[in-house]
Amino acid sequence: MKLFQRREKQPAPPVPYLIIRNNRGETLYDGRLDAYSPSDKTVVALSIEFFNDPEPCVIHRSAVLKRVYMELQEFLSPVQGEYPLEQLPPRAAQLLDGMSEASSAQIEMRI
Repeated sequence: MKLFQRREKQPAPPVPYLIIRNNRGETLYDGRLDAYSPSDKTVVALSIEFFNDPEPCVIHRSAVLKRVYMELQEFLSPVQGEYPLEQLPPRAAQLLDGMSEASSAQIEMRI
């Protein structure tokens, strides 16, 4: 009987990446979705909405950011390819408000 058996290494699961482009096709942001940082104004506004907290602590900021990531993935994942920002629901557009030049966004799964 082996006490410590080696398991086969599992392949890494795909990770959602957010890609934001301007109307000239230039990439403004291309990185992991969970690394995207909305503007501080947006984080505070959402903290007030969710927790009635105008000066969010680390825990509230973290909860707001997780919700932002989940909502962006929910809005953009069903769409194949780029999605024009003017067609996004107002809530999703609010999450991307720090990107004044942005014209389209998409979620891409990468390993």
